[in-house]
Amino acid sequence: MQLYCQQLKNRMKKIILLLAIVLTLLACKKSNEQPVIKGKLIYRSCATVAMQVLDSNYYSIAQDTWKNQTTKEDYLHVFAVSNQCSFPESIAVGQEFFFQIISEDPKNKECVLCALFDNPPQKTHLIKVIEGAK
Repeated sequence: MQLYCQQLKNRMKKIILLLAIVLTLLACKKSNEQPVIKGKLIYRSCATVAMQVLDSNYYSIAQDTWKNQTTKEDYLHVFAVSNQCSFPESIAVGQEFFFQIISEDPKNKECVLCALFDNPPQKTHLIKVIEGAK
């Protein structure tokens, strides 16, 4: 009987320990949510969508400067959108909006662009436009 009680006690300790580990892991779970960043569409062609990062906390995701070869204007903190086919047509050049950087976009695999080379920014990102973010 004493051996049975000892075995039961050991099992209970293991269950409590396992439960504590699971609860700790759940409490420490990190969010994979990307930050919401403010940007501005500065150029759009059949081959390039170029954005300017307006949030100084995220200037590092963009290249320092970029020259629009069409208008000869220089811009700071710019990158090219890699998933252009997912970029909303409703956003006009000069319009500010919010976005998140994403790791994949299934629509991008089916995206067909023209062969125009218009000197796009060297840094590129897949993005998701966030509607109604402030």
